Amino acid sequence: MRMRHLHIDASNGLAGDMLLSALLDLGLPVATLLEALSALKIALPEITASRVTRGSLAATYLEIGEDESHPHHGHDPHHHGPARTLPDMLDILENSSLPEPVCKRAASVFRRLAEVEAAIHNQPVEGVHFHEVSGIDTIIDVIGVCALLDVWGVESVSASPVTVGTGSVECAHGRLPLPAPATAALLKGIPIRQEDTGCEMTTPTGAALVASLAQRFGAMPAMLVEAIGYGAGKRDLPGRSNTVRLFLGECHACQEGSERDTVVQLTCNLDDLTGEAAGYVIERLLGAGALDAVVAPIIMKKGRPGLQLTVLCGTKNRSIITDIIFTETSTFGLRVQNIEREILQREIIEVEVAGIPVEVKVGRRGGQV
Repeated sequence: MRMRHLHIDASNGLAGDMLLSALLDLGLPVATLLEALSALKIALPEITASRVTRGSLAATYLEIGEDESHPHHGHDPHHHGPARTLPDMLDILENSSLPEPVCKRAASVFRRLAEVEAAIHNQPVEGVHFHEVSGIDTIIDVIGVCALLDVWGVESVSASPVTVGTGSVECAHGRLPLPAPATAALLKGIPIRQEDTGCEMTTPTGAALVASLAQRFGAMPAMLVEAIGYGAGKRDLPGRSNTVRLFLGECHACQEGSERDTVVQLTCNLDDLTGEAAGYVIERLLGAGALDAVVAPIIMKKGRPGLQLTVLCGTKNRSIITDIIFTETSTFGLRVQNIEREILQREIIEVEVAGIPVEVKVGRRGGQV
């Protein structure tokens, strides 16, 4: 079964405006974006798109008009607009006439930002202020990206490892090292690479979008590419193209929960774990989002009996799963492998047995049960 898939090449970094520009560059006029944003019941600045060159590559550059009372600086806003809260962001979505899938995707991005900001500043999620990402341009970036994904009919998203820069950035909390704390937290559990650029390569908005939207990270899956888009950043960086690249097309193996995917396998040997403790560890791992966790008896060196713990998880929650294993067991190390799985597309249906409704899991491969 084929599905509409988008792959994000973030090897040159990622910002919200770059991703939005690249979605237009796939083959949409800016009028499509303006029509989607007209569903918002808030005043919008002027939005224009132009063709620019970054490095040696032609790309689309989206320019969002300034709020005169809150001047914009840099690659992505860091001192821009009123300090809105998560309820403010959700109200904007709720009061709009956007399609429900767009609202759900955008809400997940804003919610992830709120959770990260709350943890960094030790504040409640509902009360934390989005100092760095509450400007109108960021609202346009997040909602615009989700709206254009809907226009393109994107059903699944993957992304390359994300490049972050070096140096420092000025924000509402003073001068902070790069990647900014919010960006670093949002990319936890996602493969990243740091390059000595002396500037910000991935912004909090870009990190929130890729962390919320992508189901997998790594090499581009086998797909039939229909369009390629380039979105330009604001800077023209020496020696590199300040662009994000998108591949849009159809993918056989990209459907979530169907046919094939790649997960992380964590394994360790333990010679001092009781059966009761093993059950507790497995319960904690599954509760934290592990796809599977098993313990099997083994014979270790010198004939000692022991247990082997094997855990499967996604790249997004690898870090928290690793923390639990090191906290709850005595192991000093883990063997880590990327494992490709062949799996069935799953669906829960309800059948009647002796007049009683019973839930049954059905597995399909290529549409066949």
